[in-house]
Amino acid sequence: MNKRILAAALALTMSACICGCSESEKTTADRSVSPKETVSGEKGNDIDDVVTDDETTDTETTAEESAVTDEETVADPNAEQEDGIHILKCSQRFAALDDKNGFYFEVELSPTEADSGINVALYDDKGEKVADMLDDGSGKPDKTAGDNIYSCFFKPKSKKAATYDLTAKIGAIETDSVRVRLYDELDNDDFDKLRKVTDDFMKIDAKYRDNTGIIPDDKKEAALKEASALAQKMFDNGEVIELSIDQNHGIITIWLDSYLPYIYNIDTLE
Repeated sequence: MNKRILAAALALTMSACICGCSESEKTTADRSVSPKETVSGEKGNDIDDVVTDDETTDTETTAEESAVTDEETVADPNAEQEDGIHILKCSQRFAALDDKNGFYFEVELSPTEADSGINVALYDDKGEKVADMLDDGSGKPDKTAGDNIYSCFFKPKSKKAATYDLTAKIGAIETDSVRVRLYDELDNDDFDKLRKVTDDFMKIDAKYRDNTGIIPDDKKEAALKEASALAQKMFDNGEVIELSIDQNHGIITIWLDSYLPYIYNIDTLE
């Protein structure tokens, strides 16, 4: 674990020396990116002060907790919701294979939905339920009962590195997905992928940067657009787990599936 952290830090330093530094929120292929966004979660989708529990089960619920009534309450997917409602949040994007707790997820419901007794659960990209989400204050993992925030742990059973795209279903409503990754030890292939990513971004950069090492102001928008499209393509094909695009400062940050970061900055090239 320490080796990976040191390696990631080294890669981040290398990447920053090549291209710059950054920040984050969510984008998808079918909508434009706001001035500062991160793929794989909505704004503020990381959670602080998560209480973990080594004794929780894979689904985090008992048979009694997961029992469903014959007539399930269904939320209106077209109903207008206040800010923060129906945003799936995750405590972290990456976890080691030997992590005992996995990933902590939570989603907030409206008071009306919570009072209705609606079913809330976490699903994988195959449409299979992986955990029930509860608001019971049990500490396994829900913190506070009755606060309309439903939570669960997700402990992947995979014995090797794997990527998961997960959503929460609140009756008929499905949240945007959040991508998480189980990672293993770094190897030469991981660093080769980082070098290739660097080369791909530098090929784009070379098309716009002049012989003084500067991208002229009238070419910056085009350079960032092309670099952003490359980053989005990498995210869509699973090479990238998390993606941040800061259009105001011309900075793109990606985290590869190996947990290695890469940063591209249109204003800096050393």
